[in-house]
Amino acid sequence: MSFEHITVDKSLFDGAKVAVVGDVMLDTFVYGDVTRISPEAPVPVVQVSHETNTLGGAGNVAANLVSLGATPLMIGRVGEDKAKKTLFELALTMGVDFGLMVTSQQPTSNKTRIVAANQQIVRIDNESTLNLEGDERKRVIEHLKQARAQTDVVVVADYDKGVIDQDMFETIKEIWKDGTVLVDPKVRAGIDYSGASMMTPNLDEARQLADAAHVAKTDNEAEEIAKALCEKFSMPSVLCTRAGDGMTLLNKDKFTHFKPFEKHEVRDVSGAGDTVISVVAAGVAAGLSMEDAVELANISGSIVVSKIGTATIYWSEIVDAMKRSNNYAPFVFR
Repeated sequence: MSFEHITVDKSLFDGAKVAVVGDVMLDTFVYGDVTRISPEAPVPVVQVSHETNTLGGAGNVAANLVSLGATPLMIGRVGEDKAKKTLFELALTMGVDFGLMVTSQQPTSNKTRIVAANQQIVRIDNESTLNLEGDERKRVIEHLKQARAQTDVVVVADYDKGVIDQDMFETIKEIWKDGTVLVDPKVRAGIDYSGASMMTPNLDEARQLADAAHVAKTDNEAEEIAKALCEKFSMPSVLCTRAGDGMTLLNKDKFTHFKPFEKHEVRDVSGAGDTVISVVAAGVAAGLSMEDAVELANISGSIVVSKIGTATIYWSEIVDAMKRSNNYAPFVFR
């Protein structure tokens, strides 16, 4: 790898701008303890201790970019409601630059998770999945054009909540036709990601997208699926995230396997895919090679799954992890 002069105080991604377009959400976590079963029904009674709110979906991609030291330009749709107000306050506090289309026709996507003893008991989703129409679509496209004037890299964070459909994806490709289009895919009917620069499916997403019989369990199987995806979607690169087996990158006909960086207790995988694509996007925007960007993403993914909730990765955590490893002796830490 070609990293040089890695520092804690100055992120490698400082000044890198990345557009993030897709389904912006508010993630609410309600924490408490369970000491009894309800007399009304055979369900646990949660005594609430505290509640937190974080940016979710495409918002979590933006949040990760901020914590890395990069500058996100977040584009999507929210409703005219209390969740929107909370989401705006979070984004402004974090320093996320955003162009969000506000509609009265549907609510802000809000996922509420009830957690007790570090276990998620239930998730409550308040959302609608109507596609963008008319003026809504035009306003989002205007935000996209404004973002394109500032960055060559865009992340399409598709959660099938209505912002990304085939027409919108084709519009994004056209606006970024000379740039880099990275896709966090959602396996569903009616969407074809052909022509993107790269997608980052997990094991099951890769299996479904490639029409494979089973998930990749070996490096050779991962290579076969990654190659099938590149051919099917006419894209130069695919990054398959393989949970405990690391990652496999196919970039311009070259395979690179990244073993798990460190063994951590997996406490919560919420948003781990967002972290991976955020680091890749920030790396590309900062001028790193795809291989170097994925190397840092692999390190980041191993850290973020040890955190509870929709977590983000910080540049200082990446540096500390690299310092602990014997694999980065050539790098200069200051």
